[in-house]
Amino acid sequence: MKIILSEEQLRGILSELVTRRKDPFSMEGSQHMIYDSKKNPNIVFKVGHPHFVDEWLPIFKKYPQYFPKIYRVGILKDRHDYKYVEMDKLNTKRVKEEWSEMTLLLTDAGLIDEDNNINDVFINCILDEEYDNRVISTIQNMDRSVYQLFIKWLNFLHKLNSVVAPIKGSTLDIHDGNFGYDKQGNIKCFDI
Repeated sequence: MKIILSEEQLRGILSELVTRRKDPFSMEGSQHMIYDSKKNPNIVFKVGHPHFVDEWLPIFKKYPQYFPKIYRVGILKDRHDYKYVEMDKLNTKRVKEEWSEMTLLLTDAGLIDEDNNINDVFINCILDEEYDNRVISTIQNMDRSVYQLFIKWLNFLHKLNSVVAPIKGSTLDIHDGNFGYDKQGNIKCFDI
């Protein structure tokens, strides 16, 4: 039995990224979806409307020290109203584990309760230097390794926000689902 396919049909079959309904890698954001590459386990595709992609893509390209490496950008063949960005896949599991450790420390210190979470603590530290200093002085004599982990994250978030806030016009969107580690062990942000 012979099967004859047109060039267009063959491209569709071999296409790296298809847009038929499938499960995203990590989450469905309000403006994009993230899909695993079918060919490379170290790559993901961030897919969204060009208007939204074009808001963050220049920042990602300009500041590679804070964002995943971008390999290519294109328009989906069968959905011209969507753009894809091929980028490094980040280790998000490690971030969730670290944020859990820091949440326990901050809870023990009385900085997190039913009205606040770790996201609130980080945002308030970025926005209010007095609060930042109070948090640091409160936890510095507690679990040393988790304190150092908190300081590492806080320094990264301060630097990242200093880049993003002037461009975005608001504070960085801070929660563990927006960060991961690259293969070299650097914290990276994949959603601002």
